[in-house]
Amino acid sequence: MTNLPPRIIELLEIFYTDGQVFQNLSPYTIRGYKRVFSPFLSKFTKVQEIHQLTQDVIEKFILEGTIQRKWEPATIVNYTKAFKAFGKWCVKKGYIAENPANSISKPRLNKSLPKALDKEKAELIINTAYNLKYHYRFPRFRNRALVAIMIMAGLRVRECLNLKLNDIDFQNDVIFVNNGKGKKDRFIPMCGQLKIYLQAYLKERERLNRSHIYFFSSSNKDKPLTESGVKRLILILRDKLGFHFHSHILRHTFATLMLEGGCDIFSLSKMLGHNDIKTTAIYLSATAEHLKSQIIKHPLNNFR
Repeated sequence: MTNLPPRIIELLEIFYTDGQVFQNLSPYTIRGYKRVFSPFLSKFTKVQEIHQLTQDVIEKFILEGTIQRKWEPATIVNYTKAFKAFGKWCVKKGYIAENPANSISKPRLNKSLPKALDKEKAELIINTAYNLKYHYRFPRFRNRALVAIMIMAGLRVRECLNLKLNDIDFQNDVIFVNNGKGKKDRFIPMCGQLKIYLQAYLKERERLNRSHIYFFSSSNKDKPLTESGVKRLILILRDKLGFHFHSHILRHTFATLMLEGGCDIFSLSKMLGHNDIKTTAIYLSATAEHLKSQIIKHPLNNFR
């Protein structure tokens, strides 16, 4: 009896499981891999065995995506990374001798500055989230608390949705982010106004007897709020306010407003959960107010 060559679809399932169990990859990372390989397998139906996964095949797939689906450079980078990760794993496990994606070059990404909103627009988003027309009270308080925690504490959407009730310490005014991006934990001090918004929401949550452990709850059911629910809220707010933003811009807004308010870059880096302070330093270039406040320190500024 001869051993059949390993099939890609079977190896991918092992790759996903191995990533979750032994590499401690987040469910989001695994979903990202699946979003890469699912369309690949659907398009290249004849590429079934691992030895058929060659550099030429991968490059053809990426080229077709770029031409036909207008992939941006960031998308191409993500697809290339996924193929390299899978190829590296297959080599490590002995399924192939060389990684077919190793020599595939990635496009250079434009080093654009992070976009952020000014203080007036940030306040407008928080107030509008509260003053939208609702059929009942609960989403009014929840939606205000949700956008406020992104703008006033810098949480990512996924971090907001993963927050549990005991992750917010009202006694010590601290928000604990458990398993943030990169599986990192961090804590963020809570300012007084954000505390008011969160406590007001929590009061409404308790009034409706929500019993699940997650802080942000669905409007209609005793279930956690979902990512699609957040996206719907952002779309409604954008339509109402008439200017474009997305949830991650609210995090950028937190960073720039903190710098403009005088926060030092080391503390901000800790609050944002950045591994490298260079990542945080990008925000220094993004805020004109900070630069203006620094230029007046020039020794010849008062020269006559």
